[in-house]
Amino acid sequence: MEWLKTLWDGLLRDVVLTVSGLVVVATQVPAAHPSPVLVGAGLALTAPSAYANLRKLGNGNGSRGRSSPPPGPPPPQQPSPADVGNGA
Repeated sequence: MEWLKTLWDGLLRDVVLTVSGLVVVATQVPAAHPSPVLVGAGLALTAPSAYANLRKLGNGNGSRGRSSPPPGPPPPQQPSPADVGNGA
């Protein structure tokens, strides 16, 4: 079923739904009397891709998502040259 998830993420959601929604909205913009239902439907078709991309952006800007590993312990401190020369 991994292929189905890949197909949904890569082709259907990001390309087919988004392009279809943009085409519907683009046909309504120059219309003399645009249909609010069609504009809403066109925007709704773009929503899954927009939501997925916003989630990716949110996880990459400092917030920890499920795929982020927990922070580890800090690295050990190296002695400074002054400490080494003093016999510490």
